[in-house]
Amino acid sequence: MKKTIITLLTIMVFIMVFSLVIGGTNMTSAANNNTGPPLLTEPNLGAPAQAPPAANVAPSPPNAPNAVTTPPPAQPNAPGVPPNGPPPPPPGTPPPPPGAPAGPAAPPRPLTPNIPLAFLQNAPKAVETAKAARAYFVPGKVWAIRAPGGEVILKAAIVYKGMAVGVLEFNPIDGTLLPKGYHPRIYSQNAPGFSIVKKNLPQIVSKIEVLDGAEFREPEASWVIPLAVDGMIVAHLKVYYDGIHVVPDFPANQEMEAYGR
Repeated sequence: MKKTIITLLTIMVFIMVFSLVIGGTNMTSAANNNTGPPLLTEPNLGAPAQAPPAANVAPSPPNAPNAVTTPPPAQPNAPGVPPNGPPPPPPGTPPPPPGAPAGPAAPPRPLTPNIPLAFLQNAPKAVETAKAARAYFVPGKVWAIRAPGGEVILKAAIVYKGMAVGVLEFNPIDGTLLPKGYHPRIYSQNAPGFSIVKKNLPQIVSKIEVLDGAEFREPEASWVIPLAVDGMIVAHLKVYYDGIHVVPDFPANQEMEAYGR
């Protein structure tokens, strides 16, 4: 009887310890999911980011190229030209003959509308954000689609906090990882490389390196940081112009949810 009670107590202690271990693992996973840089979700995609503190922005001298100056007063138009410029020609008007003088030049498009030039100082911060997010990359789903030309494209997602943030492309025949810009013309009816990619994707994602540099893309108002594997640039990660938020790849995420396995 005494031996039975000891056995039961031992089993109960083992169950309690096991439950604590499992619970701690789940809490660690949840903490890791919330530890990396914030993810820019679709509802707040258009929300303005907070401007950098004025104390950290060096004032531009009055004659510096990027100095913000008051625009000069409007100059009088040439004789015979309406205040708002010449009216557009009526529909059906033939184009001017060769050698005809061009109309007034359109005003230059301002750089990064509604984004202060001070945010151009955020490139190093965006790279650091990308490197911090890199520790939380996980392999996503794999899928194959046909391009408009009929060729097969084999893709896999890089996932961060449950969203696709980058896309890797592979040779659909043998599953070879491809660099950005290289698209083999393969029109096979199937993609035998699919299973190879599924097997190798965790190892490939673990080898991703964040390169030291960022370009700015105005339409997305984001910094774009290249990701490399074995010396090849294979994908890009977008960081919002504030240098803080990781931007999901929404089209890739839709494809992954629709076709990924």
